[in-house]
Amino acid sequence: MKSGLLVVCLFVGAITDLSCKEPLPAYNDPVEVFDAYAYGLYAISLQENAVKAYMTIVNTYDETFDGTALLSGQLVITWAKDVSFKKTVQLTASHLIYARNYNAGTGVLHLDPGDSIRFGFTWDMVADDGRRLFSMMSFFPDPECPGQFISAEPIRLSFEGTALIYSRTRTAVAQGSQTEFRLVREFVRCRPASPGRSWND
Repeated sequence: MKSGLLVVCLFVGAITDLSCKEPLPAYNDPVEVFDAYAYGLYAISLQENAVKAYMTIVNTYDETFDGTALLSGQLVITWAKDVSFKKTVQLTASHLIYARNYNAGTGVLHLDPGDSIRFGFTWDMVADDGRRLFSMMSFFPDPECPGQFISAEPIRLSFEGTALIYSRTRTAVAQGSQTEFRLVREFVRCRPASPGRSWND
């Protein structure tokens, strides 16, 4: 009886000793932790005639990130009619237009779950190769705004981008989007086309 008990104890002891010597599984950094969105809009006013491009990155992970941020990536604008006509901007911290807890002095970014940061820049509609969108358009008088000239056809632009926020997280790939508008040759303050409606106000 004592012999059987001794065998059982030795067996249990061997298993316990073996399990204690097994290495712990290696730690893997979280993978899918950010959602990203690229988008843009056309801005026409007395001060500017340009395209605004943005990319927002959201922390979808259930933990807070806190550390030195890389804040690098790129944002690409492409004209649907001619995909060779595009603008590529290499993003840096200088393009950051919103980050609730970013210390520009130390480069440390604190990003809580659900929090976001946003990159942005203003594009003068000159492509990477030097072509100007204005020179590729024909314009005609806007029937709803005397004195204003608009492009003969709508302009459709697509926005795509990527961003690397921290060295230990994967590059966030933005879900692309499109915007469409009529290009205005120059700003004109129009009279209301009809009661209760105004243009370029």
